[in-house]
This record gives sequence, structure tokens and C-alpha cells, in this order.
Amino acid sequence: MQSLLEKIFQMDVTDNIVGLVKFMGEGRYSPQKLLLAASHLLASGRIRPAYILAMLLAKNGYRNTTIFTALSMGGLLYGNQIEAAHGLNGLHAQAVALPVEQQTALFEPIIVPMLYLLQRDEIRADKRRILQLFEVLKAAVPCCRQIFDWDA
Repeated sequence: MQSLLEKIFQMDVTDNIVGLVKFMGEGRYSPQKLLLAASHLLASGRIRPAYILAMLLAKNGYRNTTIFTALSMGGLLYGNQIEAAHGLNGLHAQAVALPVEQQTALFEPIIVPMLYLLQRDEIRADKRRILQLFEVLKAAVPCCRQIFDWDA
């Protein structure tokens, strides 16, 4: 796993997006390993490679909280409203399917990458994007809906 993450980090740092897409899509790693890598990427604030990986996994029919989180945050960050909506809808569907006492389990996997995004200058400068990030949190963690539902 460590070598996989190191390769992804290196390509991300050098802005080798074409290489990153090719590397992730060549089938060298199992979908489970790629999903675990996406989770690590989100937790370390590496939204771009997590987003690319989530798009590849989703294209191949995989559905998971990590994928939906990366799609929603990456879609918001990079202006892809279709992917952002796909992620939001998936997070919402998974959250409402959980028993009420388990719904807060999605909080940490969502809030950690969200905090990384909130530190970015381009996000902080655009209140609309900040509100969109709170939509991700509201979709994934039902108890946060009332807290962050400022339109109500």
C-alpha cells in the first residue's frame, strides 16, 4: 500500500495528471486496494488524486462512501457539478440507509478532507464554494442538516 501511495503522491506533486490517470487505470491494483488508497488520500488532503481515483472506480460500477466523498469534494473543487451532484446524492442515500445511531459514523471521513479544502485560498475566497462544502456535510451526516441549514 505504501508504494502505491508514494507513486500517487509523486505524480500528484509533479502535476503528472495524465500519468496518474494511466497508472490508476491500468489494472495493476485491485479495486479494494484502490479504494483504500482513495481513503488515505482523502484523509491526507490529497483531493485531486482521490477524485481521479473515485471517478475511475465509479465508472466501473463501484459505490462507496469514500468514492462519493471524493466525487463530491473533487467535483466542487474542480467545477464538475455533475460529479459533485453524483457524490452528494450517493452520500445522502447511504446516510439515510443507516440506522440513526450509526449516521454520525460518516462525520470523520467527511470532515477531515473538508477541513483541508477550507484551508485553500480559492475556497475561502468564494462563499458559494464554502456553502457547497457544507452541503456535502449535510448530505452525509443527517444530524448536521439542522445545524448548517441556514436557508430554513
